[in-house]
Amino acid sequence: MGTLGGTAVVFDLDGTLVDSEPNYYEAARELLAAHGAPGFTWEDNEAYVGISTWETLGLWKERYGIAAPRAELVDELDRRYLERARVSTPVFPEMRTFVELLAAEGVPMAVASGSSRAAI
Repeated sequence: MGTLGGTAVVFDLDGTLVDSEPNYYEAARELLAAHGAPGFTWEDNEAYVGISTWETLGLWKERYGIAAPRAELVDELDRRYLERARVSTPVFPEMRTFVELLAAEGVPMAVASGSSRAAI
């Protein structure tokens, strides 16, 4: 195991291993437009980065007067995100290299995420 004996690494997925934010932004923009709140910008989106989807959707329901139940919005947002993620979710090249180096050393690794199982 080289010099890293006893080391294990847990990675966050979104924004650490993969650049998923553009996909989440587009999914959110479409969801909001479909529920009567067009014009959601990248700058608007930045205020919600790092906040759980459940909490974000609760804030959007209040801010934009969305009547749909939050659970339905979670499913819709996830579906919209997955449509994009399946086409393109770039891996950060530096992280790919780092993960490959750790794997070559036999370091146990795991991924933790607040994203849905399907997104992971």
